[in-house]
Amino acid sequence: MSRPVEPEPGLCCQEGCASCVWLVYAQELLDYYRQKYPNDTAERVKEQIQDKIESPSVKEYVLMELAMSEKRYKEMAMMSKKKKKPG
Repeated sequence: MSRPVEPEPGLCCQEGCASCVWLVYAQELLDYYRQKYPNDTAERVKEQIQDKIESPSVKEYVLMELAMSEKRYKEMAMMSKKKKKPG
C-alpha cells in the first residue's frame, strides 16, 4: 500500500460533510500506518493532519471521527483475541 495523497487546497468545502476529503484522507492514513506501525496509529495520523485543516469545526469533526474509528478498531481487535482463546 502506498502512502495516501493529501487533499489539495480548496477541495474541502469547510462544511464537515460525511464524505469530507480530510476524513477520507485520515482514514486512508490510519489504514496505511496500521500496516507499518500497529501502535499509536491514531496519534500519528492526528499529528500529521491537525495543523493542515483550516476550519476549526472541520478539524474537530475529523479528529472526533478519527478517535471513534480507532476505538472501534481496538474493540474489534479485543473481540478477535477473545474468540481465539481456547476455553
